[in-house]
Amino acid sequence: MKWHRVIWLTGLIALVILAACGSPKPVPTPTPTRQLKPTFTPTPPAMTEPTSPPSAAQPTKVVTQPQATNTPTSTPVPPTETPTPTWTPTPRPEVVVQTQRLNVRAGPNILHPRVGQVKQGDVLEVIGKNPSGSWWQVRLANGTIGWVYAKLVSEQGPTGDVQVAQNIPTPPPTPTWTPTPRPTPTPTPSYVYNKAVLYNCEPNAGITEVHGTVYYNHQPHNGALVVFSTRPDGPWVTKPVISGPHPGYPDWNAGFYSHIIGWNQARGGDWYFWIVDESGKRISIIAKVHTDDVAGPGKCQKWTLDWDTN
Repeated sequence: MKWHRVIWLTGLIALVILAACGSPKPVPTPTPTRQLKPTFTPTPPAMTEPTSPPSAAQPTKVVTQPQATNTPTSTPVPPTETPTPTWTPTPRPEVVVQTQRLNVRAGPNILHPRVGQVKQGDVLEVIGKNPSGSWWQVRLANGTIGWVYAKLVSEQGPTGDVQVAQNIPTPPPTPTWTPTPRPTPTPTPSYVYNKAVLYNCEPNAGITEVHGTVYYNHQPHNGALVVFSTRPDGPWVTKPVISGPHPGYPDWNAGFYSHIIGWNQARGGDWYFWIVDESGKRISIIAKVHTDDVAGPGKCQKWTLDWDTN
């Protein structure tokens, strides 16, 4: 209590002294700042592990390490991969064309119209057959359905499972064969003299001539009229020559005749001979004769031409 009183008096005296020595300007009294009091935080006691009291002496255990043994180690085998199943298409019945060209028809008969054509080596899908199995119904690459003759193709795939096709077209009626009428041959004119024999041509520088004998039924015939021209049935070069002996040539042999084509010269050309009747109508076949315009070996200026009825 005394201490409190002494402190109080001391403070009061100090205040009086300060008031007496103050300056004309009042000095503001500073606001006392409150000091934070330290907070006491108790420190927890340190944790110590208990120490176990020494125990009685224990016998020392000798630990023996086992010897390492080479134990065979199995090598891990990687698991076998299961193969992914591969899709295998089901084989379809097919035929392979064996001929160079093969017609595909609308039905199993050659009378059916052609709907397509395939070549050797083409593979065709089989979709049916006819009851006898002699034709296959096929589908072409462009979708056309038709028929091919079985003997002209080879089979591959399960063709034994192919069924008889439905709605098989019936063959069209067999066309009636109408023979093409043959043109009526023009009858060969019947001549009296149907045989002409040309032979024995000789070179002859002085004269160009055709001579011979006219026969009737293989017998020399007199009175036949022999003519010649520069073309078949053309105008006569001279008048007819009469076969056999007659006025002017009484010493001729029976049936003999002679036509002079060129006097004192070798006259070349093609000449046509035949026999006519008294009216000038041809009554024999025509015989062609060729003569050379140059005489000499191997040349021809003198022909022998005989006639006969058969």
